[in-house]
Amino acid sequence: MPTDDALFIVHVGDIFTRRRQKCIRKTYQNVADTFTELSPLPVIVLPGDNDIFDCEDPEDAQALWENSFIGFEQNWNTRSNLPSSIIRQDKRKENFAFVHANVLFLGLNIIGTTSASDRTSDDRYDDCLEWIQQKVGAHTDGSLRSVVFFGHADRFEGLFEEAEEMLAPLSIPTLYIHGNGHKWEMENPIKGWDEYLRVQVDKGGDAPPIK
Repeated sequence: MPTDDALFIVHVGDIFTRRRQKCIRKTYQNVADTFTELSPLPVIVLPGDNDIFDCEDPEDAQALWENSFIGFEQNWNTRSNLPSSIIRQDKRKENFAFVHANVLFLGLNIIGTTSASDRTSDDRYDDCLEWIQQKVGAHTDGSLRSVVFFGHADRFEGLFEEAEEMLAPLSIPTLYIHGNGHKWEMENPIKGWDEYLRVQVDKGGDAPPIK
């Protein structure tokens, strides 16, 4: 896998399709093995709806995903200094953060689903907002050049509008990169916050990773 000057990889969810694979331990392990065998760069994985909420037993799928991918980037800790700088939220370990070259990177559990099995949406919203407030609040001294968010779905209703209250006064570029829609999109979705950009990446099999 060519890397050029890339330092890490973030997978924004849906590591498999429910039409082709079952939500069983072997499926998650096969994906994890593929990453560790083929990627020379640390890989950080976020959950998607296919990985958890669309499964027949979402609670079991959640446990399988967590066992496979929480702290997954530590598999590269002898080849990269990056894994040691990654911090995970105590109450929601899939949320992560790190700073590199004065850029704050934040991973959030933002999953698009209408499934009745997603009974945790309110808790996820509160946890994600708290994580943003905590990590951005620790860097209001003007040291940040920009902020990059990662998630799975296009939005968590109201989340980035609340984040705007903290980030807009900093007047720094803010980017949200996500998947789920399976086609390229780029827009400025929040009126008045000119520094904010939302990017939806193409379906993984149709386009290379963005950098």
